[in-house]
Parts: sequence; C-alpha cells; structure tokens
Amino acid sequence: MLKELKVKIKNLPALENKLKEIGAKFDSELNATDTYFKQDTGLVLKTVEDERGNFLSILEAEKGTFVIKERTKLEDINSKKEELSKKFGIHRILKKVRKIYNYKEFKIDLNLIEDVGDFLILVGENPISNIIENDLGLTNPEYVRVPFSEL
Repeated sequence: MLKELKVKIKNLPALENKLKEIGAKFDSELNATDTYFKQDTGLVLKTVEDERGNFLSILEAEKGTFVIKERTKLEDINSKKEELSKKFGIHRILKKVRKIYNYKEFKIDLNLIEDVGDFLILVGENPISNIIENDLGLTNPEYVRVPFSEL
C-alpha cells in the first residue's frame, strides 16, 4: 500500500536543483484542483482534477504519513462532487501546480498550493525521512502531519 510523507518546502529553487543533482527524473507538471470534503480527523476524502483526468482519493493518517486507501478515476466528476457535497459538505478547495519526479523507488511530488505554500510529498511503499534529510539535504525539515486542507 502506498504512503505519503509530506514536508514544507522552504527554498523551492534550491530543492529543484538538488533533485537534478541526485538524478531525480522529471516526469510532469500539472495544474490541479483538489476539493476536500468534511471528514473526521485523520481521514481525507477529496476529488482531484488535472490534465490526466479526474480522480477520487481516500487517505488515512498513520504514524506521521498518509496511507492511500483508494485512488479511482472518475468519469463524471461533477455528479461525484455533488453526491459527496450533499453527504459530507465541502471543507475546502485548493488550486495548485504539481511537479512530479521519479527517484529510486519513490515519486517526489512538489505541490505549490495557492495561498497555502510549497510542499514535497514523498510517495512509496515505505517513504522514509532518510531520503528527505540525507538525499535531498533538507535540514530540520518541517513535516506536515495534517491534510493540506487544514493548513
């Protein structure tokens, strides 16, 4: 099962240079809109709209990471958003640019979120802080333990 480990980015240009230095392979850049629905603490239910399509994502906080419980492609996002809004209510809508890299067995997903900040998400079976602190050289990283919708 895939997990996410999130960190606040303090210096985006330096981090992007470091990704090149260590041989991370740039994959894509996407404009995305995430619609978060009201959930209990530790649960995330959101729809994601970007150039690749529309998705439903369900995540759960676990020991400092977020476990990706479900990620499903949606054919009709408008009806799904309407259904979820009626059932749970919309918590927050976030617009962002995502810059995606591949490094070792991980996906590094830079999220540049309007009015919230810049973040790195390390995605893999076992995302570990060693990659963030040693490979990427981020000293005293500020780990994010809550959904972006809570920031």
